[in-house]
Amino acid sequence: MQQLGSRVRAARKKAGLSQAAFAEKCGIDRLYLGRIELGKQNPTVVMLMRIASEAGTDAATLLVGIVIDRDGALAPSKRRMRSETA
Repeated sequence: MQQLGSRVRAARKKAGLSQAAFAEKCGIDRLYLGRIELGKQNPTVVMLMRIASEAGTDAATLLVGIVIDRDGALAPSKRRMRSETA
């Protein structure tokens, strides 16, 4: 979850929006967005698509390289997005 949250935060910042402004644009509470960015909560697929769209990207880009472990939890990936290595 931490990796996805970091990507959501980076996409929001790239869009030049504060957490409050971005949350409003997405139609969600700022605290919910904060929990997503901190990796404490996973967004639904629909919410992830809305977040990605409002940030000017797509959900697939935010999810590249993220894998699920046997228990269904997000597991760290050995590969990183190009933007994370730059």
